[in-house]
Amino acid sequence: MKLRHLLTIPILISSLGTNAEVTLDGTLGYSGALPGPGYLIGADLGQQHGANLFHSFKDFNLQSFESATFSGPSNVNNVISRVTGGNPSQIDGLIRSTILNADMYLVNPYGIMFGENAQLDIQGSFHASTADYLRFGDGGRFDARNPSDSLLTVAPIEAFGFLTTTPASITTQDSMLTVAPTKALSLIGGDLNLSGQTPIQFDEQNTYATFSRSLLNAASGQINLVSAGSQAEVIFQDRLPFLIGQGGNLNFNNFMADASGLGAGAIFVRGHNLSMQDSVLQTNTVGEFDGFGLDIRLTGNFYTGSQYPLFNSLVSKNFGAGNGGNIFLQAAEATFSSTQAKTTTFSGNAGNINLEVQRLALREGANITANTIGGAKGGHVQVQATDSMLISGYTEGSHITNGVIAIDQPSNIGGTSASFEGKSSLGLVRVTINTKQLDLVGGLIITATLDKGDVGNITIEAENINMTQGGFIMTSSIGTVWQVILIFRLKTICLYQVDVKHVFLTRLMDF
Repeated sequence: MKLRHLLTIPILISSLGTNAEVTLDGTLGYSGALPGPGYLIGADLGQQHGANLFHSFKDFNLQSFESATFSGPSNVNNVISRVTGGNPSQIDGLIRSTILNADMYLVNPYGIMFGENAQLDIQGSFHASTADYLRFGDGGRFDARNPSDSLLTVAPIEAFGFLTTTPASITTQDSMLTVAPTKALSLIGGDLNLSGQTPIQFDEQNTYATFSRSLLNAASGQINLVSAGSQAEVIFQDRLPFLIGQGGNLNFNNFMADASGLGAGAIFVRGHNLSMQDSVLQTNTVGEFDGFGLDIRLTGNFYTGSQYPLFNSLVSKNFGAGNGGNIFLQAAEATFSSTQAKTTTFSGNAGNINLEVQRLALREGANITANTIGGAKGGHVQVQATDSMLISGYTEGSHITNGVIAIDQPSNIGGTSASFEGKSSLGLVRVTINTKQLDLVGGLIITATLDKGDVGNITIEAENINMTQGGFIMTSSIGTVWQVILIFRLKTICLYQVDVKHVFLTRLMDF
């Protein structure tokens, strides 16, 4: 199944702003519509059990000029709201909480849609879900589809539960949702359709994304994007989300999730298929703190593509003294088209890249690289492609990435070490590949040192390698000291038509 076609799914919220209302359903006390446009939702309108404050709505919708402000005593840690009326929530206004550091949960099993004016003003984490129920650590339950099955308790939330075979979707359209630094932002539902109408902006050297009109932002915090495709539970253990059951589809278009900041920023993605078009998942690290990075685990296929050459789609860069975050991808089939997955360090240690797939394809100049600049420790690119691996094609013309001009860059896997100070580079980038069938159709596997220093190792274990149309494997150094270690464990290696069809040149720029 080609995930490119999933992008034709319409992601429109034409009904946002209609039937806007906040109405209590009476299951926890009061019933009836609240006065707007500034809806005041105090603790007296719900029920408090220990540190959990529960609210129950028949409908919960906000127009662009409306706001919903939750308040309560300072001992509240979690504000937990459900919507039971059978209609999706259309959020195009402001959700606010005045309770210090309290986390917020909004659960509507019939769907949630965020519009271009949707905003968050809360001091804790925010979790939006189309789950049917929330399960608590002591056996408690807050049920949105069958409210009478609820048992409200004081324990923390342990799981999001889905009861139907087709859980409702969560949609964002040009939405910019931000939580406070170090907090979490979660979208946990059926299909996740996250879309924007304008391209993402990058810095002048195409190092990192600087702005997106369709954005989830949790600086130094955690972003959870989980899609359930049937009856399932999403459980959190030691920060990590686990999807127990079948996953659904995640479709990103001109969308960015950003957890960059002073270390520990993390993005977790769980589901069946993930399709990213002109979209970015980014966890850059600054300061003296260690980053976490990206963790993507799919039971189906992963696709990332762009109409812009050398588009940075999976990014975890390190600008500080700490360790950079890693990139981990697990899927049945992964395709990168004209996009980049990379870790880069400018000071501390670079993050590693680990791909566990059955089939991997890099096309149209796509690359997966771990780079080190300034003599820091380089990253390790590891690819486990149990069936096959294809690196083919190139991107035409001159393009800038990380301050380097690439001309007719072929698709490639590898990395570069450079200190820019004439001293021995300490950061060797390593590449390890394990696959049955490796095809290089004009593509490269390469490690390079751009000053004095040893070259990083390339280790390949494969049954068959075919290199055509100028495809090759190499390590290189422009310094005086160099070392090449290239290990094959092969049944056959086939080289033919090794006429170079294009030229690959780079020129370093000032940083």
